[in-house]
Amino acid sequence: MDSLPAVLAGEDLLHLRVLWADRFVVGTNWDTRDVCSSYWRFYVNSRDGASLLTDAGRYPLRGGLIHFVPAWVRFTCHNTTDLDHLFVHFDPIGLPGALVRELFPSPRSLTPDADLVRACRRLGDDLHE
Repeated sequence: MDSLPAVLAGEDLLHLRVLWADRFVVGTNWDTRDVCSSYWRFYVNSRDGASLLTDAGRYPLRGGLIHFVPAWVRFTCHNTTDLDHLFVHFDPIGLPGALVRELFPSPRSLTPDADLVRACRRLGDDLHE
């Protein structure tokens, strides 16, 4: 913990503001180009097929994993098949943009965790009740 900036070291210093959450099927028309937002994105896809094209290269959004796209990361959406797509757009309150750009220059995936993936599925189901 000593190597983390003070803003990240405390347990209660980071709060999230959810801007939008939804789940729907995306197809090959999921092709928005040159996206760069001031907020973060959280993606969970039902299967492989989607990816982000970033300055660092192609970033696959593997099915069943949880992916984060930090604010200010520029990307183009690419998809080769229909798939169920859960997303949340959110802002971490109190995390300066310059720090985000320095610490999180590219998308990241979480190590698979069955409980967390189940919670995401429940969230997706709840969005469509």
